[in-house]
Amino acid sequence: MDLQRASQAYMWSVPAVNFASIKAGWFRDLGATYNDIILYPEFLDTKGIYLTGNNSTIYAASQIDLARDGPVVVEVPAGPTAGMFADLWFETYGVGRLGPDRGKGGKYLLVPPGYKGELPKKGYFITPFKTMDANYFIRGVVIKGDVAGAADMIAKSKVYPYSERANPKPNKVLRIVGKHVSTDFPKGIDYWKTLSEVINNNPVVERDRFFMAMIKPLGIEKGKPFAPDARQTRILEEGMRLGHAMAQNISFASRLSQSPAYKRWVNVIILTTKPGSEQEAANYSELDERLNYLYLGTWPAYAMTLPFPSKGQRYLEAFQDKDGNWLDGSKAYKLRVPANVPVEEFWSITVYDNATRSMTQNKENRAAVSSYDKITKNADGSVDLYFGPQAPAGLKANWVDTSASKGWFVWFRFYAPTEPFFNQTWQLSDFERVN
Repeated sequence: MDLQRASQAYMWSVPAVNFASIKAGWFRDLGATYNDIILYPEFLDTKGIYLTGNNSTIYAASQIDLARDGPVVVEVPAGPTAGMFADLWFETYGVGRLGPDRGKGGKYLLVPPGYKGELPKKGYFITPFKTMDANYFIRGVVIKGDVAGAADMIAKSKVYPYSERANPKPNKVLRIVGKHVSTDFPKGIDYWKTLSEVINNNPVVERDRFFMAMIKPLGIEKGKPFAPDARQTRILEEGMRLGHAMAQNISFASRLSQSPAYKRWVNVIILTTKPGSEQEAANYSELDERLNYLYLGTWPAYAMTLPFPSKGQRYLEAFQDKDGNWLDGSKAYKLRVPANVPVEEFWSITVYDNATRSMTQNKENRAAVSSYDKITKNADGSVDLYFGPQAPAGLKANWVDTSASKGWFVWFRFYAPTEPFFNQTWQLSDFERVN
């Protein structure tokens, strides 16, 4: 019984441990602390382990502790940005072009759960949180190739306690280039130790009370230190391995009815992200839908699920070739991208390693192809992309080296998708094996 509960608790707790693992990686590997601005001014590279991060937009982020600081102000800069705040369970609140500031920038006030103090009547976008753990994540959209401009724009973000608003301290901006960082989940008993820590730092929300009952006999209880005995340790470690295998199944071979898009392409996010109803269906909480995305990724946003043309983003993923075989790093494939990709801004396709769910770590330090690249097009405007251990002659710009990954998958990103994406009059082809 305890083993079954441990495996189910693993799948329930993935979002919280995912969140905590990002903080741990930033603090351990990058030397960051709370309210620092972590900036990737030259895109992510493959040296870092970020769950389905990509190297086609500029990222900045900050970790926030509302238990330590009380209400926190985040100043979002004006410009072509796409971002959000996230709580421990990755319920998100959008900022930027599709957030309340509409790309004009503004001050957001993050309010901790149970806060009884007075709040300002104007001048801030009030953002109430259900958890003490929070973070800020923002993308700078590159316009007309101006990478430095996108980085400088989001570097103007500011994060400080509301109590220091009269004279906030300057934020430390960490410009990260070529550094290794791992934000993957810890393994073994360390997974559960991390879960115990975040439970002790955050209130228990109503929908999680049954899961709290399941993990109590396993030595994880709010307000108590994590000190499992030998039996509990053995069960937790085995439960983690079983739960992890189940999580892979749910993400790589989803049985959820909303997952298929067309052919072998699958919708990346089927989780409800609409503000006020995040992760909730009409008659149940979206346990599998949440795991389906958050085992592979981070920071789901309403702007990534809008069912109509917008300045948001839509993602599709593929794990198999046209014959239903898993994509294999030792084999060669071709993918035809038809002409007139339905985007106002740009598109990209990124290769991820099945084991790390991060960009494949090849010698080229290049895991993606995008419409920003100088790629060779066919006479009709379509593009043939190649994936495998060796580049086709004369087509290196159209190729990603997959030899570093035993198995791999891709996300195809549409930035500012247009109507043909939604009515499916434009469709991607499937991956085809080539000699």
